[in-house]
Amino acid sequence: MGSRHLGRGSGKRHSLCWMGVKNVTDRTSCDMWARHVGWYVATIDDVEHTFSLLSDALRAYDAAIVRSNGGSSTNASSLNLPEDWSRLFEHQKSNSKTAIKEGIKEGITKAQKWHTAELDHLKHHLQRKHDDAKDLAVTEATAKERRHVREMQHKLKKELKAQHDKEHKKLKKQSQEEMEQLKLEFQDEKERLQEEQKEAAEQAREIIDNCLAAEKAAHEARTISKRQRNRGRK
Repeated sequence: MGSRHLGRGSGKRHSLCWMGVKNVTDRTSCDMWARHVGWYVATIDDVEHTFSLLSDALRAYDAAIVRSNGGSSTNASSLNLPEDWSRLFEHQKSNSKTAIKEGIKEGITKAQKWHTAELDHLKHHLQRKHDDAKDLAVTEATAKERRHVREMQHKLKKELKAQHDKEHKKLKKQSQEEMEQLKLEFQDEKERLQEEQKEAAEQAREIIDNCLAAEKAAHEARTISKRQRNRGRK
């Protein structure tokens, strides 16, 4: 990892919880990981090196301590993870330079294995985080599309209702106009029929009057004829 010097007044917070290693978070960052979890800085030979994993920072610092004194005078209390260097401390007791070198080599190899395992774990975590983010994006997109469909359906339903109300109002008006027209036509027809009935009644009365007059005239004629016959007999 490259070195990185942290400036003051940048909104970053440090937490000194381990030897030579500190946790750094950026409270002004928009990234939740950088804001709450952050990264780790190991100070090696007065130079700050940044690491994504705490275990990498601790092992890098411990390895630098062991290399700085050749491993012969390294104390467990000066390391963050002394269990990684258990063989070194065993070889220290035998006071063998070869054994100490082997212990250092074994410690470095063990640290490298830990680093690989942690890196694989981080990759798996990031992949799962990526998959979760992808699933979330798909879910949000689906929900957004469903909201859009519901809004379009509501809009279409509203437009159809407005069109239906308009057509209903138009038909109602037409129906009322037709009813008024039918009423007028019915009234005209009624008046015409009444007039025809009146004329027919007058004609009927005239015919009846004529018939009565004719009957009366005939009766009078018969009476006169009868009187004349009676006079002739006398």
